[in-house]
Amino acid sequence: MTREKALSHFFENEVYKQNYEVVKALDDYCKSEKEQLLEKFSNAFEDLCSEIAQLQEKGEKEDIGYIHVYVLRTDVLFKEYQVWFSAYSEMFYMDTKPVQVSILMPELFDSLEASEQYLLKKFKPYVMKVTKDDALVAVQQQVLGIVRYVVQVARAAVKRILSKDGFQSIKQADNFIISCGEYRDYSEALHLRLSNVRTSDEVRDMINAKHHGEFDNEYFVGLELQDLDLRNSNFCMTDFSGSNLSQSDMRYSSFMVTNFSRCKMNQVDLKDTLLHDADFENANLHGAEICNAQGGLTEPKLERLYSPGFNGVNFRGADLTDADLSNSDFSGADFRAAVLKNTKFDGSALCQALFDKGSLRQTSLSDAQLAEVIAK
Repeated sequence: MTREKALSHFFENEVYKQNYEVVKALDDYCKSEKEQLLEKFSNAFEDLCSEIAQLQEKGEKEDIGYIHVYVLRTDVLFKEYQVWFSAYSEMFYMDTKPVQVSILMPELFDSLEASEQYLLKKFKPYVMKVTKDDALVAVQQQVLGIVRYVVQVARAAVKRILSKDGFQSIKQADNFIISCGEYRDYSEALHLRLSNVRTSDEVRDMINAKHHGEFDNEYFVGLELQDLDLRNSNFCMTDFSGSNLSQSDMRYSSFMVTNFSRCKMNQVDLKDTLLHDADFENANLHGAEICNAQGGLTEPKLERLYSPGFNGVNFRGADLTDADLSNSDFSGADFRAAVLKNTKFDGSALCQALFDKGSLRQTSLSDAQLAEVIAK
C-alpha cells in the first residue's frame, strides 16, 4: 500500500469517524450545560467591559471598535484550553495594546483529548505509511468543530450582555463589531453597529437587481423593506433588526441565525424557509404565514457534522396574533412573553419549546404537543 492510499484509508476509516465523535460529544455537552457555559461567557464579557471602562476612565484606552472572542490553535497544541476575549481600537489587529481576559474551558476539549489518544493508537498499524505527525495534524483539524460551538455559545452570551450597564458604559467607536472564531482566521460576526449604512432605496435596488441571490452577513438595520420579493435567497446571519418587512414574500429562503428583532413583519410569507436560530424577539408577526418551516434543534450526523439548530428560534415577546406556524419544526423555540392569540401550531414539532404557563391557555396545542413543551 502506498503512503497516499494508506493516508486515505486512515482518514476514511478512523479520522472521519473520530471527527463525528468529537462533535457529537461536544454537541451533547453544550446543550446539556448551556446555562453554565453562558454564565461563564457572560461573566468574561462583563470582566472585559469592566477592565475597558477603567482604562478609558484613566484615558489609557481609545474607543473600542472590535471585541473578538477566539481560540488559539497554539494553545490547543500545548493543551492550554482557554477562550480569549480581546477588545481592540478601530485599528483591530494593529492595536498593539488590546484589553484581554481569558477563561479556562478544558471541558470543551475533553472529546478532542479522547480523539487524540484514539488516533495515536490507530495510526501504528500503518507502519511507516502513516506517522504520528499525520495523526496529530488530524487532531488539529478537529479544532474547527470545537470553535463552531464556541461561536454558538458566544452568540447567545452576547445577546445577554448587550443591555447590561457594564457593556453600555464602554466607549465604542462609530463602527463596532463583536466577532468570534479563531485568531486571524475563521470567524463570525455576533453583533454589528455600523455608521455608514445603505439607505432603504439602495437595499431595495440591490435586492431587486440580484433577484434570488446571496445576501448573507449583510447589515439591513432600521430600513423600510416592505412588499419585497425575498424568495429563494440566502439571508443567513443578516441583521434586519428594527426594519419594516411587512407583506414581503420570503418563501423558500434561508434565514439561519438571522436577526429580525423588533421588526415589523405583518403578513409576511415565511413558508418553506430555514429558520434555525433566527431571532424574532419583540417582532410584530401579526398574520404571518410560517408554515412548513425548519427551525428546530438539530444534531450532528456522520455525513454532515455542522449542526445549525443550537439555541432554537427566538420568538420571545413577538406578536404572533393570527399567525400560522403549522407543520413546522420549532423544537427548542422560545415563545415566552409572546402574544399567541389565534396562533396556529397544527402539526408542528414543539419538543422542548418554552412557553409561559399562562400563555398556553391562549393556544390550541394538542395533548401530544403539550406533553413536549416546557412551561415556565
